[in-house]
Parts: sequence; C-alpha cells; structure tokens
Amino acid sequence: MFARKAAALLAAAAAVVVSVVVAPSAGAHTPDRCSGWRTGVFDLNSYAGQHACFNSGAGDLRQFALNNRISSAWSHDTVPWCLYDDFSFRVPFSQMAPGGHYPVFDAFATNRTSSIQRGACPASFGVLPEPGVSVS
Repeated sequence: MFARKAAALLAAAAAVVVSVVVAPSAGAHTPDRCSGWRTGVFDLNSYAGQHACFNSGAGDLRQFALNNRISSAWSHDTVPWCLYDDFSFRVPFSQMAPGGHYPVFDAFATNRTSSIQRGACPASFGVLPEPGVSVS
C-alpha cells in the first residue's frame, strides 16, 4: 500500500513539474490557444497545428509528438524561454524574448527544437528575432 501511495505522489509531482497540455489542432488560427499558460508552441506557422502549452518547459518534446517540429510560438511570460537542439536541455541554440510572438520561426529555428525551458539560455545565445524586428 505504501508503494502505491508513493507512486501516486511521484506521478502527481511529475505532472506539476512539467505543467503541459497537448491538444489536437482545430485547424483555424486561434491566438488564444494555451490561454492561461506561460508559452505555447505549434508545429505549423501562425500558431496552428499540433501544439503544447507550458509553464516550466519540457526536456523531451517527443512525448508530445513535437520533436523537431516547432514552427511558431508565443510567450506571455515576463522571462525568456530557451530553445534546445537536443533533449534534456542540452545544446541551447536560441531564446524567445519575454512576451515574444513568433508566428513564423526564422529558417535556422524552424523544426529544430527538442526541448524547451523557462529562463534565459546560457551566456552568448541571442534572442530569436520576431518577424519584422532586427536584432543585432
């Protein structure tokens, strides 16, 4: 009985840490998808297609069928989000700005993300530019 209670507590704690919801696409552009979450990522441009909503991130996007498939994202957070080219938050390659909206990722970022985490990337990684915005 103790083992079952411990397993249930571990499962509940894991769900809180990841804080993710995945839903199938409705097909239409709905900018409020993931409302109430810190960030949303999508496999198609303009916030369409398969998506996942996060409050803290995910170390492996395969579990949401989004590994190397993110083409657009937005953040309603006050801190940046780091995008990683590998699982378990290894190989950071770019960072989303606080409150950034990316209806179309730049070519170097499209279909590249394997994990995503709330917080700034390690030093020397630039911010992913929003469309029409020049970042030096």
